[in-house]
Amino acid sequence: MKFFIYARKSTEDEARQVLSIDAQLDELRMLASKERLDVAHEYLEAQTAKEPGRPVFNKMMQAIEKGNAQAILAWHPDRLARNSIDGGRIIYDLDTGKLTALKFPTFWFENTPQGKFILQVAFGQSKYYVDNLSENIKRGIRKKLRDGIYPNMPPPGYVNDARSRMIVFDDQRARFSGGRGVTVRRQAGGLSACGHAQAGGRSGGHGLPLARLEDRLRAAEALGEGASRVACPVPGPVVGRGRIPPE
Repeated sequence: MKFFIYARKSTEDEARQVLSIDAQLDELRMLASKERLDVAHEYLEAQTAKEPGRPVFNKMMQAIEKGNAQAILAWHPDRLARNSIDGGRIIYDLDTGKLTALKFPTFWFENTPQGKFILQVAFGQSKYYVDNLSENIKRGIRKKLRDGIYPNMPPPGYVNDARSRMIVFDDQRARFSGGRGVTVRRQAGGLSACGHAQAGGRSGGHGLPLARLEDRLRAAEALGEGASRVACPVPGPVVGRGRIPPE
C-alpha cells in the first residue's frame, strides 16, 4: 500500500509557513520510517482549508482516485479539511475503496464504520473552529467600533499597543506638523516614497500601494487624529483633523 504525505500551513506567507511545514514533515517522515510505510510522494501546501479549491490537495486526491496511492499520512485531520466538501470527499473515497487508510501521529483512525464516524466528527470540529473564530473576530471588531477604537491595522504614524490592545501615537519614529492644502494623494505618495508606511511596521523596501495608503490616511482623519506623523520628508505639511481637502 502506497502513502501520500500531506503537510499544510494555513497562511500563504512564505516566510511564516516554512517552520510549520518542516515540523510536520519531520514527524511524518519519522512515523513513516518507524512503521515502514511506502511513501510515493509528498504534497506541501500553504493555504487555508476553510474553503474548497486548494490546488495541491485536489491534485493529491485526483492521484489517489487514479490509483497512484491508496493512503494518506498527515499530522491531523484538520490538515486535510476544514470544510464540509473536502471532508466529505475524503469519507466518500473511503466508502468507495479508492482511499483505504489514513494515518496521523496525533489521531486514531481505522477504516471501519466507527472510524469513519469519528473522522467525520473531527472534520466537523475543525469546521466549527474556523466558523467560531470568524464570529469571534467580527464581534471584537464591532465592539471596537462601538467604543470608538480603530479596528484595523494602525494608520501611518501609529502603532499597536499590546497591553491596551489599542493604537497609539508612535513617538519614536514620528513628528507632527499641521497645515492646509495637502491632498491625501500627495501625502500617500510621500509616505510610500520614503518607505515608512509598510504593513507590519517593517522598514526598507517598497511602501504600501498608493490606494491603501490613501485609505489609511482617510481612516485616521475620520477618527479625529492627525492624518499622518512620519519621520521622513513629505511633499508639504501633513494635515490634522478636518483639514484634508478634496481631491
